[in-house]
Amino acid sequence: MPKLTVAVDPTLCIGAAACVDAAPQYFQLDEDNIAFVSVPQPIEVNEEQRRLLMDAAENCPTSAIQVSDAV
Repeated sequence: MPKLTVAVDPTLCIGAAACVDAAPQYFQLDEDNIAFVSVPQPIEVNEEQRRLLMDAAENCPTSAIQVSDAV
């Protein structure tokens, strides 16, 4: 299975929670309503999980989420 690295830029996050809605098993909001990745990295994913993470990144209104192949 491929591995991905997922990052949230806290300076861009506005707490819209689109990522939490799209992939709640991977994202949470902290006490300041800033999103963070809630699982250890890199993340081993199947195709459906990869699609969830990509959807979360694409639906982020401020483009605060980056998903890339782990090296």
